[in-house]
Amino acid sequence: MKPDKSIVLAALHMPTVNNTTLYVVAGVGMASLKQGVGHYPATALPGQFGNAALAGHRTTYGAPFEDIDRLKPGDPIIIDTVNDGHYEYIVDSSEIVLP
Repeated sequence: MKPDKSIVLAALHMPTVNNTTLYVVAGVGMASLKQGVGHYPATALPGQFGNAALAGHRTTYGAPFEDIDRLKPGDPIIIDTVNDGHYEYIVDSSEIVLP
Protein backbone atom coordinates (compact mmCIF):
# COMPACT_ATOMS: atom_id res chain seq x y z
CA MET A 1 0.00 0.00 0.00
CA LYS A 2 1.33 3.42 -0.94
CA PRO A 3 0.89 5.99 1.84
CA ASP A 4 -0.68 9.41 1.42
CA LYS A 5 1.95 11.25 -0.65
CA SER A 6 1.74 14.29 1.63
CA ILE A 7 3.61 12.36 4.35
CA VAL A 8 6.19 10.59 2.15
CA LEU A 9 9.79 11.76 2.57
CA ALA A 10 11.48 9.32 0.21
CA ALA A 11 11.42 6.03 -1.69
CA LEU A 12 13.79 3.32 -0.48
CA HIS A 13 15.15 0.46 -2.58
CA MET A 14 17.21 -2.52 -1.43
CA PRO A 15 17.92 -4.18 -4.80
CA THR A 16 19.82 -7.17 -3.40
CA VAL A 17 16.88 -8.03 -1.12
CA ASN A 18 13.88 -7.44 -3.37
CA ASN A 19 12.57 -5.27 -6.15
CA THR A 20 10.01 -3.49 -3.98
CA THR A 21 9.76 0.25 -3.44
CA LEU A 22 9.37 1.10 0.23
CA TYR A 23 8.15 4.54 1.25
CA VAL A 24 9.82 6.49 4.04
CA VAL A 25 7.44 8.58 6.14
CA ALA A 26 7.99 11.05 8.97
CA GLY A 27 7.88 9.58 12.46
CA VAL A 28 8.18 6.16 14.07
CA GLY A 29 4.90 5.93 15.98
CA MET A 30 2.36 3.22 15.24
CA ALA A 31 0.38 5.42 12.82
CA SER A 32 3.55 6.24 10.84
CA LEU A 33 4.79 2.65 10.71
CA LYS A 34 1.42 1.53 9.38
CA GLN A 35 2.08 3.85 6.40
CA GLY A 36 5.66 2.83 5.63
CA VAL A 37 9.21 2.86 6.90
CA GLY A 38 9.51 5.48 9.63
CA HIS A 39 12.17 8.17 9.88
CA TYR A 40 13.30 9.08 13.41
CA PRO A 41 12.63 12.84 13.57
CA ALA A 42 15.69 13.64 15.73
CA THR A 43 18.05 12.29 13.04
CA ALA A 44 19.27 13.73 9.75
CA LEU A 45 17.13 13.29 6.67
CA PRO A 46 18.61 11.10 3.93
CA GLY A 47 21.28 13.12 2.13
CA GLN A 48 21.83 15.55 5.00
CA PHE A 49 24.97 15.64 7.13
CA GLY A 50 24.74 13.11 9.98
CA ASN A 51 23.04 9.78 10.42
CA ALA A 52 19.54 9.08 9.19
CA ALA A 53 17.78 6.47 11.31
CA LEU A 54 14.86 4.47 9.90
CA ALA A 55 12.49 1.99 11.54
CA GLY A 56 10.21 -0.69 10.17
CA HIS A 57 8.68 -4.01 11.10
CA ARG A 58 9.57 -7.47 9.87
CA THR A 59 6.21 -9.14 10.49
CA THR A 60 3.52 -6.47 10.84
CA TYR A 61 2.33 -3.28 9.14
CA GLY A 62 3.15 -4.60 5.67
CA ALA A 63 6.46 -6.11 6.87
CA PRO A 64 8.69 -3.67 4.96
CA PHE A 65 11.83 -5.16 6.51
CA GLU A 66 10.75 -8.80 6.31
CA ASP A 67 13.93 -9.77 4.45
CA ILE A 68 16.32 -7.26 5.99
CA ASP A 69 18.40 -10.11 7.39
CA ARG A 70 19.44 -10.82 3.78
CA LEU A 71 21.35 -7.52 3.60
CA LYS A 72 25.09 -8.07 3.74
CA PRO A 73 28.03 -5.69 4.03
CA GLY A 74 28.63 -4.14 0.63
CA ASP A 75 24.96 -4.25 -0.45
CA PRO A 76 23.48 -0.98 -1.76
CA ILE A 77 20.53 0.86 -0.27
CA ILE A 78 19.13 3.54 -2.57
CA ILE A 79 17.02 6.45 -1.38
CA ASP A 80 15.27 8.92 -3.67
CA THR A 81 13.87 11.90 -1.80
CA VAL A 82 10.82 13.93 -2.72
CA ASN A 83 13.06 16.92 -3.52
CA ASP A 84 14.87 14.95 -6.26
CA GLY A 85 17.82 13.84 -4.16
CA HIS A 86 19.32 10.46 -5.10
CA TYR A 87 21.53 8.78 -2.51
CA GLU A 88 23.27 5.44 -2.55
CA TYR A 89 24.40 3.96 0.73
CA ILE A 90 26.47 0.84 1.27
CA VAL A 91 25.69 -1.53 4.14
CA ASP A 92 28.61 -1.87 6.53
CA SER A 93 26.78 -3.63 9.38
CA SER A 94 23.30 -4.30 10.71
CA GLU A 95 21.57 -4.81 14.03
CA ILE A 96 18.16 -6.32 14.64
CA VAL A 97 16.65 -5.35 17.97
CA LEU A 98 13.92 -6.92 20.04
CA PRO A 99 10.52 -5.19 20.05
